[in-house]
Amino acid sequence: MMQSNQNGIFVKIGHDFKKDLRVNKLGTVKKLEVSNGELVIIQSQPNSPCIRMNVSQTTRDRPGELAVGLTSKDELERVHVSPCGRHAILSSREGDNFYINLRSNTVYPVRKIKGTITAVAWNPDIGNAETGHILLGTNKGIMIETSITSTGRENFVKEYQWSVIDREQSISDIYLFLTNDDDPKQSRWLLVACIPGRLFVIQATIDTSPRSNYVGSTSLQAGWVAMPEKELNIFGAFFKQRDPFSLKSQEGSLSCSRLRLHADGKTPDVYKFVWLGSAGFTVGTLHLQGENIRSIIKEERTVEHRRVEGSIEWPISLSLTEYHVLVLFPSRLTALSYYTGTVVYEDVWQRDFGEGIDLSFDATSQIHWLCTKNALLKYKPNDETRYVWKVYLERGDFARALAIARERKSMDADAFELVLRRQADKYISDKNYGAAAEILANSSESFETLVLRLIIDDDRKKTGLRTLLDKKLEQLRENDDRMKKDTLFMWLLEMQLSELGEARKEMNGVGGNSNEGIEKVERLTRQMHAFLMRKNVQETVQKLKGAIYRLMQNHADLDSQLFVANLLKDYETMLRIRTGKDQHREALGTLVSVGSAELFYQFSPLLLPFIPSPLIEALKKCASVRPQKMIPILCAVSDEKSADILLSYVEWSISFPSAPQSLHNIFISLLAKMHPTRLLGYLESQGKDVSGVRYSMDHAIRTAKHHDVKRCVVFLYCVAEMWSEATNIALNEMSDIKLGKRIAEWMDSCLNDDLGGLIQINSTVSIETRRAIWLSIARAMIESGEEVGKCLYVLTESKDAIKIQDLLPLLPEFTRMEELKDPLVACLKEHSTKISSLQQRMKDASETADEMRTMSEKMKKRVTMVRATDVCESCRCSLCTRTFYAFACKHLFHRDCLEREMKHFISEEESKRLEMLVEKERRLLAELEYEDRKGNKGYSNQEKEELAIELSSKISDIIGRECPLCSNMAIEQMDVPFFTDEQFKAECDSWSF
Repeated sequence: MMQSNQNGIFVKIGHDFKKDLRVNKLGTVKKLEVSNGELVIIQSQPNSPCIRMNVSQTTRDRPGELAVGLTSKDELERVHVSPCGRHAILSSREGDNFYINLRSNTVYPVRKIKGTITAVAWNPDIGNAETGHILLGTNKGIMIETSITSTGRENFVKEYQWSVIDREQSISDIYLFLTNDDDPKQSRWLLVACIPGRLFVIQATIDTSPRSNYVGSTSLQAGWVAMPEKELNIFGAFFKQRDPFSLKSQEGSLSCSRLRLHADGKTPDVYKFVWLGSAGFTVGTLHLQGENIRSIIKEERTVEHRRVEGSIEWPISLSLTEYHVLVLFPSRLTALSYYTGTVVYEDVWQRDFGEGIDLSFDATSQIHWLCTKNALLKYKPNDETRYVWKVYLERGDFARALAIARERKSMDADAFELVLRRQADKYISDKNYGAAAEILANSSESFETLVLRLIIDDDRKKTGLRTLLDKKLEQLRENDDRMKKDTLFMWLLEMQLSELGEARKEMNGVGGNSNEGIEKVERLTRQMHAFLMRKNVQETVQKLKGAIYRLMQNHADLDSQLFVANLLKDYETMLRIRTGKDQHREALGTLVSVGSAELFYQFSPLLLPFIPSPLIEALKKCASVRPQKMIPILCAVSDEKSADILLSYVEWSISFPSAPQSLHNIFISLLAKMHPTRLLGYLESQGKDVSGVRYSMDHAIRTAKHHDVKRCVVFLYCVAEMWSEATNIALNEMSDIKLGKRIAEWMDSCLNDDLGGLIQINSTVSIETRRAIWLSIARAMIESGEEVGKCLYVLTESKDAIKIQDLLPLLPEFTRMEELKDPLVACLKEHSTKISSLQQRMKDASETADEMRTMSEKMKKRVTMVRATDVCESCRCSLCTRTFYAFACKHLFHRDCLEREMKHFISEEESKRLEMLVEKERRLLAELEYEDRKGNKGYSNQEKEELAIELSSKISDIIGRECPLCSNMAIEQMDVPFFTDEQFKAECDSWSF
């Protein structure tokens, strides 16, 4: 095996037939065909005219030498292998044809088809079991449609007489393409056929739905026996066209007529072709999805045959790659550029290989196989695009040049940069700065150099500069230089803000507010918003939000600043902007949606003067806002317009029992300032008990005094039990004797609440205070000129707080006695009645004390009789066998039984204490018994006996307090269940089977 230079456009590997491929019976090789790793060679060897081998990289089988039933004068002329590498058709010089199943290496004669098959159009939907519908072209210009099974049987054979070619013209090559199979009954197909001098391209609509000649039993029984057979051929539509589209060239022999196709690796449904003719070869493209027949095929150029010493050097065969045409000559292989026709590669093999015979291309492995007399050579493309980018660049096809240069960037970085610069220069010369910037952004040239090319003060160049910066920003990743990323972002934002500001200025200028100006502003705004919302700048926007805000403030662009704040959920900035733009309701909507108490505290004072009612309603609905913190803030900015609404919010806040004292104090302040007439009603609603009011008494008094609400001051003094001060204001400052009397009556009612019968429990009002207050009331009445009789009635109203003798010095000097008679008599009678009542009460108390003393003496002498036959109420054993307890109700218990019974009535803590006392007593009695047995009696034993008595007394206090059967303690247990829920469930479960 021989291998060529690895750096060439094609790498060659040579195999000797006998040494490397182990072909034993080798005659004169005539044709070679390779497809999907299956290689078939035909030779002039009667016993084994066909050699088949698998040359794929995964498997390498020993060559199979296939015998074909030929006459002695006949030999194989042509071989055709399907693209899938499963089927092959052999054709002889005399017109006999054979089918090879390459899976089983079995040869089958095709008896229904006669004539040398020079071309086969394989079906794109070919399967492994059979060939499907295929077209065969013969050396007589006949087209044959057939389908061959894997056993070599022809399903049908249909010959087409094609009127557009002469009878004796041979079919060089044919290809079939299925271009549209959406509807099987109307599939679009394309046929490309090559004959010497002409290249046909034919479109047809073909019904490819399944067909069969089967006749059912029902039809047979009905008499439909003579129905004609249904034709199975489908490609007849191709040959009904009288004048199909074709390309023409100078006619020549069959050996100078070839057509080779190669799929375009970049564009689907596009094939490159090379068409060999007598004048040279033509290259072009085949667009399967062309709109019309003339747009399907396109000729690029024709390269004439090379002349050597005046004579044409005729090629033997040719092949095609994506970028080159490979031409086989007797002693060499030449590769010409598909685009320029110049020779870029030439391989002249050594003489002992023999002359070149045939050239075949395997599309699966992208290897070109060349057969000589004694060797088999294969050529594989190796970086064949190394010069193609230059061709595209010179032709101005920058897209393809750039695509190829990008693929080879690791091998030739300068080529990539050159293409970028040339393309950018072209765009700049065309003043397409945006496109130039997109190209330059991919260049490795220094950033400063690129910017200087686009930084000229021109609107179109500004667009190019912005595009360049944008592309550079997109190329940066998270781990790249943060400062560079921040700088690019701020630069881009500055440019967009400037452009947006200029557009707004133009819109507001002469002829402003035009549709065109408005649309431009809206478009620029959308562009900037999309820029700020990009995923790759989100972190930068968050990090530089302060700088972004300042930049937008410099451009006086509050709308953009508001958008950024909304994007970052920066609600504080949003609210500040909205309140600054007098968008108070929108600001309130933001506050409500966010629900942040801190934002409410911060911005509610700014909203209260403008939208007081909606703000207060929002505050009531926001559970996180604390009224005790919010109300003082609002009070500082309230005015006459919002005061009443603020007052309603405070009133709503204090309606909750948990409202703190500070809110009540604020409510008092607001009421005293705005609605002093409502203050007394609120104070009365809080009650008259100073310990029960929810406001600060000192604050309330100071506020009422400050706003000169005297009735409220009097009420507060009374609640605070400052009777003298309250009476002084009522009589001296308000001259309201009735109010003074009500104060005195309130004071007396408090005194009665503190008196139980005749015994004073906790009086906060001294007798001297009552006497002084009632005297001041009487003095005020006398000084006001009231009648003496009404003045003396105060004696009754005061409930003996003052006496007639207290009033006499206050009466005028010339008061007549007749006016004093009735009051004096009534006063004496009342005193007499009270003295009698007091005497009766003292007598009743003395009798009650005597009865209690008698009952006590009887109780001391009462005894309980215990008989020897009495038993314990708990264990029903004899009572006298051990220590027992006898209750006055006649129930008797042993002490230990009583301890057990009383555990149901005492608390857990007392139960533990009882157990501890019983244990101590037990140990102590055991020690005493031990001492008695030893005969030791002394002072220590006496102490232990006293301690035992004390323990027994404590135990009795716990268990002997009440009878466990009939006392109040036992009666209270009537409604207690016998079992808890858990005990009852457990008891029920214990009875289940």
